[in-house]
Amino acid sequence: MFRSKIMQVATSGGAFTTTIQQFVTDLDRLGVDATSDVYELCRATIDVDGMLTDDELHIFIETFAPDNATLSGVTPAELRRRRFFHRARTFLHQPSDLFRQLVESDRLDGGRRAATYLARSVDLMQSIASLDSHVSHVELAAIDNFRTCMTTCLTQAGLDPNLAPEGQASDRRDELTDLVLQLDALIGLEPVKQRVRQLGDLLTIMTLRRERGLTVPPMTHHLAFVGNPGTGKTTVARILGKIYRALGLLEKGHLVEVDRADLVAGYVGQTAAKVDEVMASAMDGVLLIDEAYGLVRGTDEYGAEAIDALVKRMEDHRDRVVIILTGYPEEMNGLLRSNPGLRSRIAKVVEFPDYSNIELVEIFERIATESGYGPGPALDSALRWFEGAPRGREFGNGRAARQLFEDMMVEHASRVAQIEHPSDRQLTDLTGEDLPR
Repeated sequence: MFRSKIMQVATSGGAFTTTIQQFVTDLDRLGVDATSDVYELCRATIDVDGMLTDDELHIFIETFAPDNATLSGVTPAELRRRRFFHRARTFLHQPSDLFRQLVESDRLDGGRRAATYLARSVDLMQSIASLDSHVSHVELAAIDNFRTCMTTCLTQAGLDPNLAPEGQASDRRDELTDLVLQLDALIGLEPVKQRVRQLGDLLTIMTLRRERGLTVPPMTHHLAFVGNPGTGKTTVARILGKIYRALGLLEKGHLVEVDRADLVAGYVGQTAAKVDEVMASAMDGVLLIDEAYGLVRGTDEYGAEAIDALVKRMEDHRDRVVIILTGYPEEMNGLLRSNPGLRSRIAKVVEFPDYSNIELVEIFERIATESGYGPGPALDSALRWFEGAPRGREFGNGRAARQLFEDMMVEHASRVAQIEHPSDRQLTDLTGEDLPR
């Protein structure tokens, strides 16, 4: 319906229309006319946050009006009065008929049409979100939910949702794609993964705005990771640093881990120098401060000096270092409530939930398999062990799964040592008999 004009307008220039051109052209090479879906995707994404800004609507009209009589000669104000975008967002809630057709075709011949559609759709949504002066959490959530909906459809059809788009070698994914795969490969942590993907989308949109000469509001990227021990906070922080490097926010993206002892000196006036030394080591990367609330102990003036120094340097170096505070939820929330200056410099508080018993068994199984053991016979016993384990503050979550494996490895060695000529299977298989006594 809009094919000829989309291509004509896109050819005339502009990052948004270039994104449309790439979408249509890439699918056209695969024998797919995606112009109708492009139109609906644009309508849906503009409708998501309900803002319907003039910037969004002007470019929508410019792109689609020549081949759509309902848009001819209209103004943004008139489109708003007509409620032209009312409920357009529902297009994002389920795979379109075209996407389902592409999934079926790919299932039959191993193609990558659906992967190409998905990649270009996300590019287009990010481009639209960059058009106006404010990127809302609603837009970021919509992009992530759309991505999840489409990948679920692919997975249900038995297709790999992480295939590279057609034309890009599937064994040469770019660094960012590889890092997202590492994140998704982590067991559990679904709310955390969603939050990290949204942070990635936000940075991508800010990059698009900067490239177009649009205003990029000053942003703080410092975070607080709250959760019980062993819930993956350090692992996610390490991946996040690399994601920030891939997106151009940080030059190195390395992770430096510290605690109170690394930041607080024994004499008044020396703490600021220690903080500067730590900040220098983390420059252009991520500084993770474990149990940050440990810096403040009652009337401890040394810890208070460290907090004051950190707050200042969080602002001074916000473009060169990302600081992540980690620790127990209650204590961390108390620290942030008690120090408004610190709280105002934390962009997001990301909550890391405890692992379920099933997830702990999955972690146990992965550790054992990667260590060359066969955990299969022991999985039911491991589940019962986790179900009976006390779940207090000191429960180690993922560390508990690793500790269980190491304890079972010792018991397994003692058991198999009694066998005169053990088979390969006996040397590798863990069983319920190997549970720690």
